[in-house]
Amino acid sequence: MSQETKQQLLEALQESVRTEAEKRAIANAPRRPPPRTRPALVAALAGAIVASLGVLLVRPAWLFPPPPPLQSPAESDASLRAVMYLQAETIFRFRATRHRLPETLAEAGGIMPTPVRYVMVDPQRFRLEAVEGPTQLTYRSDQDLAGFLGGSMNVLVRRGRQGGARSS
Repeated sequence: MSQETKQQLLEALQESVRTEAEKRAIANAPRRPPPRTRPALVAALAGAIVASLGVLLVRPAWLFPPPPPLQSPAESDASLRAVMYLQAETIFRFRATRHRLPETLAEAGGIMPTPVRYVMVDPQRFRLEAVEGPTQLTYRSDQDLAGFLGGSMNVLVRRGRQGGARSS
């Protein structure tokens, strides 16, 4: 056996002994006891979590006041009249250029999506119907469009002026 082979065998034997010693040391090492839980702390945390979830689910009025209404009835009426006015103007422009009524609001190029429903009454007349919350309106194409709009723009302008103060 050569000197080099003997050296390799000796190193392998030493490595094997070292590995076995490490395994025994790990197996015989004193084990730490598991960390002790504090029942009072766990109960307090669980109670806080349950209470938080209860508040979020119940949403009491004293903590979560209801949001103010987005629009008054007058503002809702004015907004709906303004949308219907724009839709009617679009239909009238379509009829003036194509010499017929559109089949749908989309064909006329109307505002989409919209709460307004378009109904073709006959080849010359149409009706617009809209319902938004408690507000229900109908515009017939034989009505005066400016009269239908009425003072709606004044209501919307006032709301716009008050909107900055309302949102602050």
